[in-house]
Amino acid sequence: MKTNSFSDNDKTSANNKKRFTIRIAIIAVLVIVLVALTVYLFTFCASRNTSSLYTVGPIPPEVAALAEGETPPITENSVFLYMYVQEEPQFPGGRDAYRDYIKKNLLYPADAPQDSITRVVIVSFIVEKDGSITNADILKSVSPSHNAEALRLINQMPVWTPGKYDDTVRRVKMYMPVHFLKKM
Repeated sequence: MKTNSFSDNDKTSANNKKRFTIRIAIIAVLVIVLVALTVYLFTFCASRNTSSLYTVGPIPPEVAALAEGETPPITENSVFLYMYVQEEPQFPGGRDAYRDYIKKNLLYPADAPQDSITRVVIVSFIVEKDGSITNADILKSVSPSHNAEALRLINQMPVWTPGKYDDTVRRVKMYMPVHFLKKM
């Protein structure tokens, strides 16, 4: 018995055409929705005052000056980042003396893991005009006990040689690592 392959092909062809038509209709609807959404968003954003979206209250004059490319005014209490001064503050004896101070005075936290992994706490602080250390703060934390020990070390440091900008002693913000290496 011979089957009629012609009618089977017609049915397959009709089904394929129907699927194709449905897919085209779905794609057309998606394109229309995307275009409508894009037009709406551009219209909404263009009609809205976006300058107030990012500010909370009046902008201080020194910040407004920075935005316009001007140098902010330098006051008696201005704090400079260490990289912007002509003479950086110096630990008495230099960097090697700083490392020796840390090694000599570091108390490894008793509750810290007993392994040989070096842990580093990054501390920021201000070297005042008289060389004293103020505003010590943790930037990169390891654990509460490591942080407390790093702050203790930084706050008990001897008086530094202060930094200078325009041949004037200035307050300078510094960032220093405190390395914790368990001696096995």
